[in-house]
Amino acid sequence: MAEPRVTVRLEKISPAMADKYLGTQVHNRALRDQRVEYWVAIIQAGEWRVSNDAIAFDVGGHLINGQHRLTAVVVTGVTLEFIVARNLPTENQDIMDSGLTRATADALKLRGEVNVTALAAGLRWEAKLRMIGALPDASVITNKFPVSTPQLLGIFAEDAETWRESVRKMQVIMRQVRIRPGPGTTLYRRFGQLDADHRDAFFYALTTGENLSGNDPILQLRNLLMNSHARGFKKMVDYREVALVTKAWNMWREGEHRGQLVWHYGATTREEFPLPR
Repeated sequence: MAEPRVTVRLEKISPAMADKYLGTQVHNRALRDQRVEYWVAIIQAGEWRVSNDAIAFDVGGHLINGQHRLTAVVVTGVTLEFIVARNLPTENQDIMDSGLTRATADALKLRGEVNVTALAAGLRWEAKLRMIGALPDASVITNKFPVSTPQLLGIFAEDAETWRESVRKMQVIMRQVRIRPGPGTTLYRRFGQLDADHRDAFFYALTTGENLSGNDPILQLRNLLMNSHARGFKKMVDYREVALVTKAWNMWREGEHRGQLVWHYGATTREEFPLPR
């Protein structure tokens, strides 16, 4: 007996229909909450677009691809259009969702931008800092949260030339002091929005080490960054690096040259995440 013919068509799927489709699953990956949250955020932001990644059913009518997106439809209560493929061989599930989602860096490259990896990382850090500005809890930074490529491209479009300048400048700064390109790009831009002259003076002192002594927060930061990337030292996590660069900037701007440059975030003591001021 011949296998049923594979069909592919565009369908509008309501929350009730999505729930019904989810009930047909027999074998599928464990549902990942973070992936569902990602799609929920996309839908709620009005950024949903039909893609070639079809909702798929095997010859027995069992769902074999699309559980996270369908779950997001149920969660949001929004009816959406999907390409739906039916009557696929069950073993095809083995090769589904094994490719890479197009990254923000790829999207930027298609638009003719350069240094796209650093630029994309900077945009993601800007989204994180905006999130923590609304909710000053460092867990927002230390945990992953869903942010889409369209959202990041929207941030870039707000002030594209400033982002281009920041990522260019950071490429030069990185040759002189150990700082991650993504966080560095974001902070260079943010500091400049507050005071461009102070920003330039801060990074000049940080990269050269000139005229720094004692408990100068820039000197302390310079030493911490150099040690973090030196052989034999434990490399600090990215969010701690952002916190320390920001804290050094704030201390320097306020003329505070006392004490040690530290940011406490552990099991018992947790400071709020510092934002540039």
